[in-house]
Amino acid sequence: MSTALARRTDPETSHLAARRAEKHAPTVRACVLTVLTEDGPLTHDDLIRAFTRRGVDELDWPHATASSIRTRCHELVDDGLVEVVPGEVGRSANGGKARLWRAVDVH
Repeated sequence: MSTALARRTDPETSHLAARRAEKHAPTVRACVLTVLTEDGPLTHDDLIRAFTRRGVDELDWPHATASSIRTRCHELVDDGLVEVVPGEVGRSANGGKARLWRAVDVH
């Protein structure tokens, strides 16, 4: 699990945002894992869309920025719960090649 950081030279608003992100990170991380378990494998763009869509459909789903969702995905990789799908690529929203991410115990 990572700790949200702000530089000493950052404005107070950055420090407040870092503390808020740190507080909500475990919930967002659990939700990212749920999306990848139920809907994966997904590119980051697809993961963000699926996460956001779930937020509209489920009242208790947390709000998260695209950056936070990508960060939580990488934290899950570090924790051994998510991996890049070997030998496969998806397409980004811009049409370029993109990694596919999946929950480790779902394949």
